[in-house]
Amino acid sequence: MIKTTKNTTKNTDKEEKYYLGGRPSKKLYRLHDTLLVYGQFCASIVSSTAIMMGTAYWFLGNDAEEYKTLAVVNGLLVYIFYTLLGVYHQSDGNLFGRIRKFFFGLWIITKAWVWVVLSSVFFVLITKPTNELLSSVIIIWALLGLLVQAGIYILTFFISRYFVHFTKPIPTLVIGANPIGEQLVNSLNNNTWLPDKVLGVIDNDVEARSSWTGSAPILGDTNYLKKLIKQYSIRRIYISLRLNQSIEVGDIIKQINDQCLDIIWVPDIFAFPMINHGIRELSGLPLLVLSGSPMKNIKAILIKSILDKIIAFNTLVVLSPLLITVALAVKVTSHGPIFFKQKRHGWDGSVIEIWKFRSMYVTKNNHGKLELAQRNDPRITRVGKFIRHTSMDELPQLFNVLQGTMSLVGPRPHAIEVNHFYSKHIPNFMHRHRIKPGITGLAQICGCRGGDDCTTKTLDRMQMRASLDIKYINNWTLLLDLKILIITPFKLFSQDVY
Repeated sequence: MIKTTKNTTKNTDKEEKYYLGGRPSKKLYRLHDTLLVYGQFCASIVSSTAIMMGTAYWFLGNDAEEYKTLAVVNGLLVYIFYTLLGVYHQSDGNLFGRIRKFFFGLWIITKAWVWVVLSSVFFVLITKPTNELLSSVIIIWALLGLLVQAGIYILTFFISRYFVHFTKPIPTLVIGANPIGEQLVNSLNNNTWLPDKVLGVIDNDVEARSSWTGSAPILGDTNYLKKLIKQYSIRRIYISLRLNQSIEVGDIIKQINDQCLDIIWVPDIFAFPMINHGIRELSGLPLLVLSGSPMKNIKAILIKSILDKIIAFNTLVVLSPLLITVALAVKVTSHGPIFFKQKRHGWDGSVIEIWKFRSMYVTKNNHGKLELAQRNDPRITRVGKFIRHTSMDELPQLFNVLQGTMSLVGPRPHAIEVNHFYSKHIPNFMHRHRIKPGITGLAQICGCRGGDDCTTKTLDRMQMRASLDIKYINNWTLLLDLKILIITPFKLFSQDVY
């Protein structure tokens, strides 16, 4: 029960009856994963592993022992990629910009399985088993694995649809004619997995009711709540009010606490300009995460870190002739060290030292004061102008990636002085440092480079960069990282860099 006034001492004992011993009497936070979801996960892991070993023994007989390790790796990869891509989440989505229901699930399974197959092949190439793995085994395993998992999905999909169609829909009411309420109505009515049927929306705000554009009709305000519950036989109510309307939420609950209803609050936590909103649980207590780093997830950290180091190491090996050539050109054409080192902000604001190829003449008259590069800056060497324009000066940061202070993809780190300036003018600017900084990022491939000259004239440009960085953090996936890495080389020569 929410205490909304100062004079609550008289009602304290009465209100605490809703909590046994001052604690929630039941577990309030519930996962969306069901027994069906876990069953699908187990079926995918077991079937794909069994198909691999069965195919191997069919072709090789007793020589198939080499595939046991690969089968275990396959099971781990299925768990990782299917979790990351949300293969068995009981919801619908968009496919190529259009709403899909049945085929959306098949598309997600296919995409996740392709990642599993490619990762398994990559594992084979890295480990180099003593016996060569037959390509026919891999191909048949990949095709049969996809067909079997598609069959599992089709079976469970129609089982779920059977129960949804042949059970009575749950008459549902939404309180809150706002953007969150509109999204909630659309999500409930368009979700093939859920039995909820939104019959209408109510709100006390006259302006909100008049501007409502959702698919469910406006039925009035909360004064008619009990009448509407009886008239439409409502069994479930969603409250989509903001956190600052908690008093109104408490009043609604008091008004209908004598009804046999499911009451679910959908607070508009996205109204806060924070990052990585979420829900957690602590000993049965629901926790609303208004701001958090996506890299707190162990699986996310592990996968991103392994991918970073593998790609960085291989890139250094492949580009070693180029790195040596650039290093010699820098050393021969101007006096000073090959590398330029600078203190910048890293993960969660920690101070790190990044490496770059030196692109300027060494000067001793700046007394340690930061002097940012300007267009046609006379301090930039001829070699420096070329490597800055092609971003070759950033290549030594691959060593930072191997060191673990940077990532391949993430918000670009700025000099500490630059961050101090913009954090005073742009709200939540430092939120972009809730993850490791990167060599490239979403802002860079979208053309938002520069604008870090510490002047108010470039605030709009820097704010756009910061908003793209926060968008990246909120929507981070392994696939997004790979897309950015693939697009980056094609953007190198299309930027206005100095």
